[in-house]
Amino acid sequence: AKSDGIVIMLAEQALKSFKPQTAKILGIFLNKVTLQLPHKDHITAEAIQRGRHIRFSIDEYMKICNLHDKKTAREQLRKAIDALYTMDLDWTELRWIKPEGKERHKQESVPYHMRVLDMARGDPIKNNTVEIAFSYSMAEYLAQSYIMPLHLALFLINTNINPHSFQLGWELSKHNNMNYGKTDFGKISVKTLLNAAKNIPQYEIISGKGEIYRKIIYPLDRDLHALIDVGALDSYSYLDADGNPVDRYNLYLYSYSQFSLFTILF
Repeated sequence: AKSDGIVIMLAEQALKSFKPQTAKILGIFLNKVTLQLPHKDHITAEAIQRGRHIRFSIDEYMKICNLHDKKTAREQLRKAIDALYTMDLDWTELRWIKPEGKERHKQESVPYHMRVLDMARGDPIKNNTVEIAFSYSMAEYLAQSYIMPLHLALFLINTNINPHSFQLGWELSKHNNMNYGKTDFGKISVKTLLNAAKNIPQYEIISGKGEIYRKIIYPLDRDLHALIDVGALDSYSYLDADGNPVDRYNLYLYSYSQFSLFTILF
């Protein structure tokens, strides 16, 4: 599936803070603000201030998500915006920093804390129009972040049926963007995807209760396959720890310790 949109690459730790539907709607907001914010040599305070405000119609949102009921669309947007208004994000990133007076860059852990959206002065949803603004600090961060291709078909995901698909699709897009031209392009570990899927329970929490296939392995595979259904992914396949192909219909035969060492080709 060809990437037909672009989005600023938000850190995985930050994205995992959101519920699936809120994460998807934030992805739509990010796609829009990416086209408006300045980048590289064009970054100025004035340009950030101007670019952090986005406006679009509910009809446009319905088209992006293939919705047919305006009331449902309005409810989804309002719930997500209300959640984003109350959220501050805390995460750390490893970044290459060039110390003053030094020739070589060094890698440092950089902490971030910022509000996602500014509170609206009035109702952010009026008639058929949605108007929001990212906080200045968030917009400033986004303006300096990497831009990655994103399959707009990800926004067709029904997060009630496939709650992990959006975050899995986001992780696959980010992974290939970071590994373009490298040996890991189109190849990702099951562990990485399990870490990206916030709502799949951790093995350590349910290991004594059984149901590993039903609660971990099956949801991951089901929501990966949903990416094919909406056109955000062409195909995927599993390799075991020894590099042998594994049929997805036989995943129930494997323990978590075996499955967690699998690689996914996509």
